[in-house]
Amino acid sequence: MTQQERLPSEATVFLKYVLGLWPGRRVPVFGVHLVEPGETSSWPEADLILLVEEGRRQLDRQQSDLEHIRGRAQFLFTTALGLLVVIFASVASIIAALSLWAFLAWFLGAFSTTLGLLGAAAVTVARKEVGMIDSTRLSRQQPPIHQGLAAAYARTVRIGENTVATHVTVLRDAVFLVIAGAAAHATAWLVTVL
Repeated sequence: MTQQERLPSEATVFLKYVLGLWPGRRVPVFGVHLVEPGETSSWPEADLILLVEEGRRQLDRQQSDLEHIRGRAQFLFTTALGLLVVIFASVASIIAALSLWAFLAWFLGAFSTTLGLLGAAAVTVARKEVGMIDSTRLSRQQPPIHQGLAAAYARTVRIGENTVATHVTVLRDAVFLVIAGAAAHATAWLVTVL
């Protein structure tokens, strides 16, 4: 099976994120970090400690990235909501123009902006799957623990990388839809005034 066959399409992931606004629904993630962790059992202690430190940094960066993405999604949600107010406020003038092209452009703008708004909302509230090291489980290991901890970090960072990549993709699609909605609405407005 090729990588292309394993990955869901971008549109499918976006729509599943929008459906993920329904409570209890899980959202998919792209499997972009496909490299399997290497064998570290023969590594010296100093190298294992270095791997653990790098794993911690990577998990911290993933958390930071997800918070930045969430902030951008919240801004996009607010912007899209304002744009939808403008779009729906103009429906009377679009209908009064008696132009099928203006109405189609208006409808496309409203639909696209609504989808973008829902995508931004989904990125804001969707469950973020990130890896973490469970200290309770770690406390049950026999010393020295660096070998098990290094292996755990090597496995764990993949989860967060996939989640970050998917959230970025869904947010990018939402931005595109809101921009397309604004452009379609501007087209509808131009058709009515010309």
